[in-house]
Amino acid sequence: MPPLVFPRDGQGVRLSDFVVAGDVARVRFDRWNGTSGEGEPETWERERTDTIAGRLVSVFQPAWSADVLQPRLASARIGPDRPYLYYGVFRGNADAPSAGRVVYLRVGSSLARSVEVVRIDDTVQYSSHLVNLVIPGFGDQRLATDYDLAAVGRKFYEHFEDSYEVLAIVPRAIHIDQFTAYHQTVQNQVNGIGKDRVSRFAQYGSAGTLLGVEAYHNISFRPGSRIRREAV
Repeated sequence: MPPLVFPRDGQGVRLSDFVVAGDVARVRFDRWNGTSGEGEPETWERERTDTIAGRLVSVFQPAWSADVLQPRLASARIGPDRPYLYYGVFRGNADAPSAGRVVYLRVGSSLARSVEVVRIDDTVQYSSHLVNLVIPGFGDQRLATDYDLAAVGRKFYEHFEDSYEVLAIVPRAIHIDQFTAYHQTVQNQVNGIGKDRVSRFAQYGSAGTLLGVEAYHNISFRPGSRIRREAV
């Protein structure tokens, strides 16, 4: 799917590499119909199998045309403070559907201005307030242990100055959704606040400025952000 969905004629949507754990040939999805106020059952056929962290997964590539997507966008309540479109409920194995998980599409504002994107190489690009980093296997780690946030820091500091006290990290792929956001202390030199003094900044590639890293399930467009640069 595109990173952002816009209310434009002619634009459909595809869920790229929708991963389901295990050997699952068909799954059910109840796509929300804003007119009827009910979910319309769909069956997705598996495209292929793959492995993530040594585990078998089934990969799906469901797609919908503009005739399906655009009426849903037109009838939904969306905006800068609500940048997600409720699209339906994933029910799991089509032969034994479960309670399922909600699926949202991320919506962009047609008023948003374009920004210049600078490409450094195949693994790094950036704009004024955002950095895209390619960390092989980063999303896969969630199945076996936890994200290696230090690896993101080391990659970031290969190309950018050591002037950021906090890095905010938003993974492109999250295979296990068990958090909304969390903060990891990298450095603390203050006594008497009930926390141990720590100095782990070198593990992240910082020479001493970095104080912490934060991981977010996703990020929305909203004013008042105090984050200077986000490493994604």
